[in-house]
Amino acid sequence: PHCTPGNSATLHVTYVNVGTSAISGSVNLVYDMNFNYVNSSVTPDNIAGNTITWNFSNLAPLASADIDIFFMLPSTAVLNTQLLSYAEILPIAGDSVPQDNSDTLHQVVAAPVDPNAKTVLPSDYITSAQINGGLYLQYTIFFQNTGTAPAVTVIIKDTLHENLDIPTFEVMSASHPFTWSIRDNGIIEIRFDNIYLPDSNSSEPLSHGFIKYRVKPKNSLVTGNKMTNIAYIVFDANAPVMTNYTSTTVINLTSVTELTDDVTDLVIYPNPTNNVLSIEMNLKEATSLNFRLYNLIGESLLHAEYFVTSGIFKKQLSISDFSNGIYFLKIATSKGMSVVKIIKN
Repeated sequence: PHCTPGNSATLHVTYVNVGTSAISGSVNLVYDMNFNYVNSSVTPDNIAGNTITWNFSNLAPLASADIDIFFMLPSTAVLNTQLLSYAEILPIAGDSVPQDNSDTLHQVVAAPVDPNAKTVLPSDYITSAQINGGLYLQYTIFFQNTGTAPAVTVIIKDTLHENLDIPTFEVMSASHPFTWSIRDNGIIEIRFDNIYLPDSNSSEPLSHGFIKYRVKPKNSLVTGNKMTNIAYIVFDANAPVMTNYTSTTVINLTSVTELTDDVTDLVIYPNPTNNVLSIEMNLKEATSLNFRLYNLIGESLLHAEYFVTSGIFKKQLSISDFSNGIYFLKIATSKGMSVVKIIKN
């Protein structure tokens, strides 16, 4: 989830034929321009700029393949820089489910953090509409052997939250061969037997591993329901290492389909909120962007102004210092404005 300046980084691509006949095609990886490509476990068929292509042929039904791609992140990389990489499998023509032919990876340039961690996408909020549309939550558990000898066995123990639909659980990808089992009310055990994971002193790049799975929230969830998770990682006979908590909350979404001629797809969430207000919109062209938050008597409490280019714009505004109540957020561009009621509780 995080990349440290001056260190190596590995992207792992897994592709699977979930159809009923053999397929041939290609896999493309468009990696973030902040990375410097080193090499990959499978020799690419083409490299053009920051796009790497691998061709494949006669991938049998239910067969899969894996590619590890190795990069260096320069020491000049700025902390908190957002990194975005994108992978897709082609061709899409004739595919009955084309929406699962691509995946996007979001990372952050950060100072060294705990290498044993758990992430979830979407990470903060989801809506009832997304749940009804069949949204999966994607969890990734990262681990690293920071001991002084290879780890023969790595075991991950994870308990699915009660708000998750256990029968939809599906392992998507992993760094090494594994087996898994599930029992009782969603208690999962993932085993990497005979992994012989090197320690970080002998080989830092090879001392890492991960498992990625997905599961759907229950379609009976309502606003305010949460899904929290934590995992435990056991290296041989050592005490379990506990990861961080992940959390996703079902929220109401304030949506304005069109703001002005130059802005579309404005969404503001969560609303009500008790801390941070997230704003997302699609800008058709470069513009000045102005946010002002007012209370019920018209006092301006918060002001932020930006000059932004076209494309997706995302911003978070903290309102944690304000009293509970009703506020109005005015969003103005060079072509007009809109006002949205905000509730803080």
